[in-house]
Amino acid sequence: MRFPWGSLLRGALGLDAAVTDSIARLVAPGGRLELTLSVVGRDAPMKTGLAAGLGEAARTSMVTAFADHGLELDEIRELTADDLATLHSAWARRLRAGGDRPAWRVTFTRPLGAVG
Repeated sequence: MRFPWGSLLRGALGLDAAVTDSIARLVAPGGRLELTLSVVGRDAPMKTGLAAGLGEAARTSMVTAFADHGLELDEIRELTADDLATLHSAWARRLRAGGDRPAWRVTFTRPLGAVG
């Protein structure tokens, strides 16, 4: 999922239980969920209730919410301009992600044998 916004962003951050549940149910045993997120100050209060970025509160919220659905965190990392260029995303360019707007890749996996 690349650059969600609104309720989908809240679900990706683990802040909307129903949306988080819907996202997590898409991942089959042995499957992987890859989120590309960007949250800045002007987004945070209105859409997430968190401070800008993927600080400790946002990371904890995400990891806990998806763990409750059987997904294990693989990685959270800030994307470089080169990473963003490989996405070939018009939306990333519109957001100016990688410029004055940081972006992160967050990946989770559902272990084999796990049930969603």
